[in-house]
Amino acid sequence: MGAKLENSIEISGNIEEFPYWSENFKQVHIQKTSYLGKKDPNIKEFLRTSVKPEVIHTKIIKTSIGRSQENQILTGFNLIVEGKLTQNLEYIPKDTLKSVHVTQLYIPFSTCIVLGKAFDYYSKLKVIPYVEDLYVRRIMERKIFQSILLTLDVTQLS
Repeated sequence: MGAKLENSIEISGNIEEFPYWSENFKQVHIQKTSYLGKKDPNIKEFLRTSVKPEVIHTKIIKTSIGRSQENQILTGFNLIVEGKLTQNLEYIPKDTLKSVHVTQLYIPFSTCIVLGKAFDYYSKLKVIPYVEDLYVRRIMERKIFQSILLTLDVTQLS
């Protein structure tokens, strides 16, 4: 994971390399407007942000077989993935003596991944989340816009 500088904000948590090939994956774009907690000081300027994705729960469900309207092959099995993103924001507060303040924001997510033809119903699955892109912007002194592009890769273990 490298860090990059975007509009004077250091962003880390993005991956530099994806798996070479995957049959079972999904990209999820999460956009959210968040507000600071009551005890957090107002934002003057962002310094750094990072995000850590975590998969909390998965469940295989049976679905229809055929083709979707987008021409995706539906195999009859989907994987529901629930998780959360923990985003750390480091910023310079406005109107306070503290030089730097850090706060954490939590963003839940849920999505459904169509499992490929080679999927074995009795195999164990591992979902690996990758952060492709991360963007944060101060809208007001206590209001933040977040945009996170996440790729969820499903691997059969056995």
